[in-house]
Amino acid sequence: MAKERTEEQKKVRRLVALILAMLLGFAAVGAIIWSLALLGTDRDKQPSDSVPSGTETSPAPPTEGPEGPRSEVVDPTVTELGLIAQPITSDIQQYALEAAKALVTVDSTKVDRKKFKEYIAGWIGHDQRYGTDLSELEGVRDDRLNEIYSRIIGDSSRWDLLARDDSILVGKPTGVVKMDYDHVSISAGSLEDSISIDLHTVTVDLDITTTAEQSGNPIEVVKPLSVSMQIQCEGSYPVPPTTQVPGNCTVIRYFPEVFN
Repeated sequence: MAKERTEEQKKVRRLVALILAMLLGFAAVGAIIWSLALLGTDRDKQPSDSVPSGTETSPAPPTEGPEGPRSEVVDPTVTELGLIAQPITSDIQQYALEAAKALVTVDSTKVDRKKFKEYIAGWIGHDQRYGTDLSELEGVRDDRLNEIYSRIIGDSSRWDLLARDDSILVGKPTGVVKMDYDHVSISAGSLEDSISIDLHTVTVDLDITTTAEQSGNPIEVVKPLSVSMQIQCEGSYPVPPTTQVPGNCTVIRYFPEVFN
């Protein structure tokens, strides 16, 4: 009986690994949420979500880490839910690492889709290239959030399956942070206007460790994945309510695709 169970576990692991490999290869960031659900994509189905405002509001004092004092964070309590606390910093390299982990780290036993949407909205600031009118800035931000909800986070059925399998996803950066012209897919000179206002295109490579229960069998799969985003520090406009101030780094956009 034990031998049969072992063989069954091996089959399940191979199946999950195969599906993860295909999804991560074709769908980049969006595959993270789809992989554990073991679902096919339905690209024509776009959820119509109301856009929540950011909810991270509580300041935290600096804490002592292995390398010395760490930066303040917006809301330290999110770590109790298995989420990544947003740092209050003007260091774009440090911020980019945490922002990338935030998009791919979730514990479905503690956080549902609605809560994760509210949480990730707290990372997204205003894109001031679209003027100074608040209603216009909010409109652009709403579009960016809905892009995240529909193309990256996925719909409620996928999250139901994540919860069914007690899925936990954890992102760990694995390499250097690529910024602007470090990307070979970005043409020289094409980002000068953005760089002039300290708006940078950043990519972080990670390993995603996924643990879950499939048909009573524990599964753990580790796969590489990259997250590309736009981050602004100097000149930023964080969205209230937040303890951040202009000049603190904020995500302007998470891209559904990855820049090489």
